[in-house]
Formats: sequence, C-alpha cells, structure tokens
Amino acid sequence: MSSPQDTTNGSSRPSFTEEYCKSVLVTGGVGFVGSHIAEALLRSGTKVVIYDIFNSETTVSAEKREIASILRQAADECKSDGASLDIVHGDIRDKEKLLQTISGHGITSCIHVGGMVDDRRSVFHPDEYIDVNIRGTATLLDALGKSGVKMVVQASTRSVFGQRADNSALLTEKADRRPVNPYGASKVGADAMAHCYSHLHKMNVTLIRIFATYGPRGRPDMMPRILCENIANDEPIRKFGDGTATRTWIYISDIVSAFLCALKNPCGGFAEFNTGAANSTTLNELIATAEKVVGKNAIIEHCPVPPGDAHTVGHPSYELIQKTLGWTPKVNVEEGMRLTYLDYVLKTEEKAVAKMSLKLEHLAKIGEEKVPEVGRKGELRRRSVGFSLEKEEKEEKETEQPMELEEKTMETTVLDIVAEGAEKRERRMSDRQNTIRGKPMTLPYFIRPSSDEDFTWENQPIMLYQRSKSFKL
Repeated sequence: MSSPQDTTNGSSRPSFTEEYCKSVLVTGGVGFVGSHIAEALLRSGTKVVIYDIFNSETTVSAEKREIASILRQAADECKSDGASLDIVHGDIRDKEKLLQTISGHGITSCIHVGGMVDDRRSVFHPDEYIDVNIRGTATLLDALGKSGVKMVVQASTRSVFGQRADNSALLTEKADRRPVNPYGASKVGADAMAHCYSHLHKMNVTLIRIFATYGPRGRPDMMPRILCENIANDEPIRKFGDGTATRTWIYISDIVSAFLCALKNPCGGFAEFNTGAANSTTLNELIATAEKVVGKNAIIEHCPVPPGDAHTVGHPSYELIQKTLGWTPKVNVEEGMRLTYLDYVLKTEEKAVAKMSLKLEHLAKIGEEKVPEVGRKGELRRRSVGFSLEKEEKEEKETEQPMELEEKTMETTVLDIVAEGAEKRERRMSDRQNTIRGKPMTLPYFIRPSSDEDFTWENQPIMLYQRSKSFKL
C-alpha cells in the first residue's frame, strides 16, 4: 500500500501528511461550529471549500450569509499565506452535486459538521432528521470514498448517549447509546455510517463527539447566547424545570482544536473520540455565571421541561483523545461566558454604528435631491431636506399667503417628508409576493410600519434578502 494515508501494518497509525490539507471540504461551514473550523483553516493558509444548504433550522439564513462574509474577509486577509475560499450552496443528499464539488475543487479531506441539530424540534419533525443525518451522511461518505478522498473528520454528539440515572455516570466512547429524541437517534445512525464507509472505502474516518458548545456566533437557541443577550436587554429567560439539569459546556475554540487535531492525526481507519470538560454545569449555575459576567440579575420565567430533553446526562470522559491526539480543553465556563458576552457587546456596538451610518447616508442622499413644496400660490419651492427653508431673495409680486400658512410650511421636517415617501412605497409594494424570513427586529425609521406591535419579517413586503433556497453566492 503506497498511499500516504495507508498503514504498513494493521497495528500502526499513519503519519500526518500535508496532502490531506491541500483542499478541505467543510460541510455546514456557515453554521456555528463549521464556520469556526473553516476560519481556523483559512487562517492557517488552507484552501477551504464550504458546502452548506443555508437553511434556517437554528440560525437564520441572513445570519449565515453574514458569517459567509466574515469567512471571505478571513480568506482575503490570509491570501498571501495560501488561503482561499469557495462556497457551494448544496444539500448533502445531492450525490451528483457532491461528486461535482469534490472533483471540481480537488478535495483531499472533509470535515463533516453539516446536518440537522435541533433536538427539541426533532421530536415534532423526525423524518427530516432521519433523512438528512443518516441518508445525507451516507451519501456524502460514499461520494468521498468513490472520489478517492481518504481523510474524514465527522461530528458526533452527546445526544447519542441520551439520559443517565446519575450525573456522575462516566461516559466513555464505549458507553451505551440511549438517545431520548429523534435527533440523538439519527446521530447514532450517522456514527454507524461513518464506521461502515470507513470499512467499505478504506478511509480514515474519525468521529469527534461534541458536547454542549458555545461562544461567538453561537446558535440562537443555545442557553449561553440566550442568557447573555436577554440579561443584557432585561428580557426574560425561560427556565425549563428546576434548573438542576446538567450539561458539559465546551467553548468553541476547544472544539475547533479537537477537529484540527483529528485532521492532522489520522488513525488508520475508523476512530471515535469524546470531547469534554473538567466539570459539568447545572442550568442554575450557568444562569448565575451569566449574571456575574453581564452584571445584572436575570428575569426568570419558569417553564415545564420540553419533551425529548435529557435531564441527567452523565459526564464525558475525554481521556482517550487526550492520550491519543494530545487534546485537552483550555477555557472554563466563566471565561468562556465572559468571551461570549464581550463578543455580543462588540457586535451590538458595531451594528449601532452601522445603522447610524446608513441613516446619515440616507439623509445625505435625500438632501441632495430637490424636494418640491407649495409655498405660495401657483409656485413650487425647493429646499434640501433637514434644513429650514431659505428666505426668498426677491419679494413675491403676487398676493402674500397668510403668515400662519408660511410658518407651517417652514416648520416641515425631514420626518414629514420621509413619512410621506414611506406611505407611497408601502402602497406600491403591498402586492409583492416575496417576504423575508427571520427574527423580529426594528426597521430603520424611514421604512418602519405605523405600529411595531405585531411586526415580524414575514409580514413585510420589502425584499431585503432572498430566501435561502434561491440564494446564490
């Protein structure tokens, strides 16, 4: 066996070769974990190809497009080091497109973190999770194997272990699989597909089992992000159960490190590794940590535990990955929450500055236009928006209008004019079929509806973004 990824005998591990990192395919590369892995690869001077469907299961498509812009910027910054980025909008169940992508970009390895991930949602839509996570993973691995790719690092999840009777139960890689929701069950199937196709195509396939992960660009449905944002904005936190449910929280930089360690240390076939942290954290402890970091008390709404939630989950052992790949977590929960909150504060300030800049640009643009106003009978007067009307240099020869009307005209403000324009735009666009998908948010004042009470993107006719299915890079 002459290829660098193969072993000379069954017991030895192959040495890492740079061949694996010539062109790395990252599925789910504009999601939370995938985007951080892709960025780390780019900053190390690697050619990265992202393959993502840009859905809105957990993170809205618009936010994913923002992440894509961040990754493009990282690629530009590291271009001199050899970094490059291509983004393919595709589904891991589309074998033909996968084969075209792998062949067209000369893929030499794959980090597979794409798929459906919302365990609570999976209870109500199990078919999607079974189809994407099992069939999609099988389709991807078969396409990689048939294309000659010999190195794959695939994401597994804590959810394959499900619930345990005791939080002190130690979870090794050999622990029983007891999923309590369709998502966890589908990932058991995906893990099995990894073993299957490693055998069929003689590939190095390494599973990295992710436990609860958080950090900048984190999923909006995950508690650390919810806590940081809601506490900062005095919004209530939904607390499910009595707060004694535990999770092993791992900061995103530690998870990225685990994936890169696996990529650079092929194990000569199939291998799986748990990640983990020194301690697990209860929900009550996480809330207290967030309050300490933000400097405010949380507003708590007590809610029943949703179906499919695991309460006692045991504690992961990461001894094997530590011994085999040299990986160990470095960021504790308080430090990680502080970094997460700091990122939120910085992004909030950046958005505020960007919003103000847009308003100023808009006002400047309108200010350059000539806005007609009726000042005297039969005459159109013009002025720049935002400024008082200049006095006429010449006295009007015709009869003067009453002083009250003149003062009222001169007191006209930019808001009056913009409001009139907004009403006209809304009437023109009321029949448009395209709508925006995403979370409720405040529009700039010049396109804001008359009431913000029931405002959602879905009922707005203004097309700022395309739907994910028609999005093209």
